[in-house]
Amino acid sequence: MPSSPSSIFIIFGEVFPKGYIQGLIAQAKKHNAKIIYSTMGRRTLEQQLRPLNEEELAKKCEELNLSDSSLLINIPLEAGFDLEPYEGKSLVDCINQYGLKTWEDFSIKDIALSTAKKEARIKFKKQIQKFLNAVSPYITEDIKDIHFIHTMAGGIPRAKLLMAVLNKVLKGHGKRFYSSKQFCATNLGTASLESFQSVTADSFEDLITETKSLRDLWTKKNINVSYAAFGYRGNCILVKDKYQWAAYAPYIQGWAKLALEDIAKQAQKNNIIANVFNCPEVLTRSSQAFSGIEVFLYPLLNSLNALHSEVILKKIGDLSIIQDLLKQLKTSSLEQNAFAKYFQNDFSFEALKQLTDHFFTHPSLNEQLQPKLWPQHNNPEQMNLMIEKTLKLNQYTIPETKLLLYTQLSTILIYLAGNQIYKQLHSKQAVHHLTHKNLLQ
Repeated sequence: MPSSPSSIFIIFGEVFPKGYIQGLIAQAKKHNAKIIYSTMGRRTLEQQLRPLNEEELAKKCEELNLSDSSLLINIPLEAGFDLEPYEGKSLVDCINQYGLKTWEDFSIKDIALSTAKKEARIKFKKQIQKFLNAVSPYITEDIKDIHFIHTMAGGIPRAKLLMAVLNKVLKGHGKRFYSSKQFCATNLGTASLESFQSVTADSFEDLITETKSLRDLWTKKNINVSYAAFGYRGNCILVKDKYQWAAYAPYIQGWAKLALEDIAKQAQKNNIIANVFNCPEVLTRSSQAFSGIEVFLYPLLNSLNALHSEVILKKIGDLSIIQDLLKQLKTSSLEQNAFAKYFQNDFSFEALKQLTDHFFTHPSLNEQLQPKLWPQHNNPEQMNLMIEKTLKLNQYTIPETKLLLYTQLSTILIYLAGNQIYKQLHSKQAVHHLTHKNLLQ
């Protein structure tokens, strides 16, 4: 476990509310570690990258509960190439020349894409060096552990047209179904996958390579340096009273997450401590784009017995956010029944169990139940079933409390994961799968 008053956490990527980084930050604070934050910056109307202005900086510091704004390094760290121009046009500009009826005809010159990727990556590396120069003064003589925490993910090209297309791919069912496999085979799909790779994976590789000289210097001073990133590769959930692996589909960022794992594995081969922590589905800023996430979150309720409640409280019960959760629930336990007030009067947890058991054993999910086949694409029957079960789950809950329930279940997982990740930052395993099963052990 990292020693703490002598530890510093350098967050590589902007921190937003919710999200798994919050659980790790809570552990860092609990152990009195220093924390340095970063920002992705903002764009001008002319799409030029800029630092946060005074108002934005103050708002972000308030959001992070930071009294010292100097701990937020205001040097834009925005990965990706979707807004990088080639001959006056960016990938986003090119995409927006098409419409909902013509997007499958989208094309872009290979030279345009490769040049934009190259130039954007050069700029990003320069920003990393500026960021590191600003971070260096915080590496004082008492520091023994430096943890770079990579939070960059996603990378959907910021074109309005693409968001409309992805809405159909990620949420379409019935007559609106659109195959994610078919989407990925189009030119637009291929460009999107490359964009995901750039933001999610390449940025982690750039962080590791660009810190080499400093890492060598720190190592000579007997300072331990580690790198961590957040991934996704399904989850082990309780189905018919046994833990079973399952994964959300379609998850078209999955190939970028695999690349992220490969980067960590290669780093470990080079004697660099780098780990990817694959975390379960929760409600976050980004996951709301996916339809049916709830179906993967609800099985946690099936696991919340007295023993697991005791495990949760032993691990993270001392955190203020968990204490606040217990106050909201008006209980001293996190057993299943503590959440009963969020459901309709005719609801039963047995009915919930039957619904999730039926979903996760349905033949249309055969591929989604095989970890060796991950990441998987969608299929019409699976999407219809997922939407159907989601609607049914929504009928079980009292409408005005639904979001609160999702948030509370997500909070348990986020802070359990933070507890686990904190303990494994020095691991030489490279890839870790955090699931309902092992987080509750």
